[in-house]
Amino acid sequence: MSVAFAHSKQEIDREVTKLARGFSIEILAKDANDVSQWKHRIPARTAVYIAQLPDQSFEQIVDAALKLQQAGVVAVPHLAVRKVSSKSWLRQQFTKLQQAGVQQILVIAGDRAVEQPVFSSSFALMQTGWLEKFGFTKVGIAGHPEGLGFASKEKTTQILLQKCAYAKQSPAKFHIVTQFGLEPQTTTRWEQDLRQAGVTLDIHAGMAGRINAARLLQFAVKCGVGSAVQLATKSPQKMLSISRRASAEKTIQALASYRLQQPDCLITKVHFFPFGSFAKTLHWASRL
Repeated sequence: MSVAFAHSKQEIDREVTKLARGFSIEILAKDANDVSQWKHRIPARTAVYIAQLPDQSFEQIVDAALKLQQAGVVAVPHLAVRKVSSKSWLRQQFTKLQQAGVQQILVIAGDRAVEQPVFSSSFALMQTGWLEKFGFTKVGIAGHPEGLGFASKEKTTQILLQKCAYAKQSPAKFHIVTQFGLEPQTTTRWEQDLRQAGVTLDIHAGMAGRINAARLLQFAVKCGVGSAVQLATKSPQKMLSISRRASAEKTIQALASYRLQQPDCLITKVHFFPFGSFAKTLHWASRL
């Protein structure tokens, strides 16, 4: 299903403003060292997610989260659960976060696992009740509109339904944060399929920040975005054409138009992946 701009520009602009209200944004752990230089640019209560790179430990992410929290920034650490090799160690890290007042977290499985992971999946961690026990009131889980190479669409939908059922009985508020993509239509089709399958969690749609087409392509391939990886080998020119249409402005307008067409849409916010354009993305998003 394609997203057509059937509504007036004024209606779409108003919906863009609603969608951007309360946006979140992602940084790397090293960026926390300079928080005093950029915290004044962030709207109050904006959630700042701290990405856990494949070669980083959760302890590094926790340290960055503590720096943000101490600076008055809402920190949302990423936790790749398959990299956890000790329950006692994880409890120690959760205790640090709780004592610092960190109440939000993004829980993902992670691409790389330790030799003997304590948790095989993010759902396995959820079932322990630790997220609630250690004071996390808002929990993000991963969504992949372009799919996962190692799991079928049916399997990933079933996993989200399991998490959705768990969330209904949890005192914490769960939401889905998606990987960014090159085409918003992929995200909107995915949202509609999930809604029809019975998923009810809010979706924070991931999208690239204010970066040029070449840089977007570079990060799309690096992050394993399905369509980018396929097109990189089969049709580089088509991929470049698509990336030029995948600007932040066009993406958020397409999502806003879709929300106008689908009143029950689960997409409630956007989540920005700035990819080196943190200041530029913040400046633009704060003025939508």
